Amino acid sequence: MARSVGMVGLVAVAALSSRPARASGVADAAATCRAPTLGPSVATQPAPWREAVDALVGEVASPGRPWSCPGGRVDLVAHEGGATLVVWSDDGRSTARAVATPDEVVPLGEALLAQPIPPPPPSAPGLAVAPPPPPAPPSVTPDAPPRALVSLTIGPRFGVPTNLAWGSATLTAVVPFAGFTAGAFARVDTLSARIDGAPLSMNAIAVGVTAGRAFAPSPKVELRASLAPSLAVVSAKQGTSGGPVDETRVDGRIGVELRGALALSRLFRGVVAIDADLAPRELGGGGETTKPRDAGDQNHDGLTARFPAFTVGLGVGVEITPR
Repeated sequence: MARSVGMVGLVAVAALSSRPARASGVADAAATCRAPTLGPSVATQPAPWREAVDALVGEVASPGRPWSCPGGRVDLVAHEGGATLVVWSDDGRSTARAVATPDEVVPLGEALLAQPIPPPPPSAPGLAVAPPPPPAPPSVTPDAPPRALVSLTIGPRFGVPTNLAWGSATLTAVVPFAGFTAGAFARVDTLSARIDGAPLSMNAIAVGVTAGRAFAPSPKVELRASLAPSLAVVSAKQGTSGGPVDETRVDGRIGVELRGALALSRLFRGVVAIDADLAPRELGGGGETTKPRDAGDQNHDGLTARFPAFTVGLGVGVEITPR
């Protein structure tokens, strides 16, 4: 009986002494786990992509799984239509894969970082033959950013104090760089119709420059806000009691534009634009002009036309993005 009690005591002491050893082994494994470092491009990517890469690093920082503690480096570059995830091993080899959404970063990264868990050591000495390494996957090159943005939009336009509506067509070409754009545009306003007042026909051609800031809330959507000064040649023809009168003016205008673009393919985007411009010369009655009446004309009232001081337009069209 005493011998049995002694054996039970020895087993209990051995079990208690093994617990710190096992806890120490788990702590040592966690301390030696090497999570991958972040590449230089991650910090400059949109927030959803950065958070996805951080989640991947957190997942692989715990030991005990095929993708645990790989070391190396993880980088990501977002582009139109998704992003490219690149994984470097400690010996300098790299693997790249395209991802469509941030939700795909963690499972794809784990698959790229996964390594076979080593089997337990053999009970008897023998010659171990290592399996051949898997073939290297083809590298994926991210899409280059557009070299230019060329768009054509059409839509209605309205001007005051003429109370005149036009049909407008605008051709715009800009060059994007580091989140900004710069370029030029040309617009034709024609097919005029007066909302009220005497009949008035008015056409305009405006040519100007544009500079703006671009924002990308998602890989497929871009928003741009631009300043667009221009010169406009405006011609008016109005019938009065003294006969038709023609007049042409050249106005300097200060304009702004808000534009949204949705990627339809690698080359084409759909575009919606709202713009407005102001002609300082035509403010305060400057748009009203008088022409001398003809000799013998007793009915001519002298008032010929009023030119627009402020116009606003809506345009819908397509944008080409050559690369």
